[in-house]
Amino acid sequence: MIKYFKYSLALLLLIWNDSIFAQEEHLLTPADSTKSGYQISIGSGAPTNKDVEMQLNDYALPYYRWDLKYMNSWFDWKKKLNKDLGLQISINYSSIYMGATSKLENGIAQNAASGIFDATLKWNFINRKKEKDKGSFIIWTDWRHLYYGTIAPQFLFLETGSGTMNATKFNKWNFHVLEFYYQQSLFNDRMDIVVGKIDMPDWFAFNGLAHPMLHFTDLTFSVGPTVSWSNPGFGIAAGGWLNKKRTIGLVTGLNDVAGVDLNNPSFFDLGTDQWKNGNFLKMVELNYSPSSSRYYFNRIAITAWHSDALIAQDESFFLTPSSKGISMQATWVINDKIIPVAAIAFSDGEGANTLSNTSISLSNAWYFPSHDLMGVGVNYSTSSISGRSQVLSEVFYRWTLSKTTSFTPLVKFVMNPALDPTRNFIMYYGLRGRISL
Repeated sequence: MIKYFKYSLALLLLIWNDSIFAQEEHLLTPADSTKSGYQISIGSGAPTNKDVEMQLNDYALPYYRWDLKYMNSWFDWKKKLNKDLGLQISINYSSIYMGATSKLENGIAQNAASGIFDATLKWNFINRKKEKDKGSFIIWTDWRHLYYGTIAPQFLFLETGSGTMNATKFNKWNFHVLEFYYQQSLFNDRMDIVVGKIDMPDWFAFNGLAHPMLHFTDLTFSVGPTVSWSNPGFGIAAGGWLNKKRTIGLVTGLNDVAGVDLNNPSFFDLGTDQWKNGNFLKMVELNYSPSSSRYYFNRIAITAWHSDALIAQDESFFLTPSSKGISMQATWVINDKIIPVAAIAFSDGEGANTLSNTSISLSNAWYFPSHDLMGVGVNYSTSSISGRSQVLSEVFYRWTLSKTTSFTPLVKFVMNPALDPTRNFIMYYGLRGRISL
């Protein structure tokens, strides 16, 4: 197993030239060079955080294969809406197809495909013109659907032998409000607080290449497999800088340990089932950045979490013991050209949604002048389901057609698949697409 891990490390010789997320000028570029002038109003959050994601989708670069000039009126309208009323809108459609070279003996699928329609609305209504200590409401709705079959791409690995989770977020459920919260910056943007229906991965244990619709699709390239993540539910998170130089930060939060029932969601459910029992997923993170302006580009963080036992109330949820774990993650852009990312995590493996006791990932990427992005990563993990260890490598190439559209072929190689002791190797292949308006 160790020799396989060493061989896989050779894939990391590719270097990073830039990234649509982790480039210094990306989030620091003046608003008039973006499509609609969207800017982050909160100082903490992952690439999947809705505030961060809206600016990522809005960022405009000077050259694309297809200019789409006829779309300028749409972005001009969005810019006017933002300027006049403080309203920001992001509409996206993402899709993926994934196939495998083999499946488990009792597996029912060897490939899967699905799509996600999502829309985010953000209203900046407090201190909007002051550019300091802003207050905003954010609502995120989505509809996730299968193109065929009964297996979602997110769960294809569990049908084919890998012990990790593939194509995170590509699932199946009805159109509903997935997140709904208020966020406020305080003390001259020194502290941020969010309250409402939140998704904890948007705030904790992330790195700069963790967005499954823009970067790596596998959950292993964050610390995700070791954490017993709850579904989105009612919670609170707060973060701030601990020193005057704003280089050392602390983020802490909790939400309902169950959250909403995603198998049968209503259109609007705050996810408060376990609040009455005092059962929560609790997380705390300490991070370092050389300056607050480099928070998303150069950061090292350590995260600790604890999940309370989930008390069964009805058939929507099931009993699971309490669990805990710790992780470390680092993203460090060097000369705005090279960006190594590392993530290591350990847990007791007891949580209902914990797939791994141990997960160690290294990744890198290379950005081209056409805005294409190539990523390479390798992960070693120990399954909490089978106790077996496996090595997974992922390679993707995001081909950027226009400022709204990209296509991403990807392949994954799994050695010693944790859920299939009869095989030594499985290959996965797929194609991801995304439109952002």
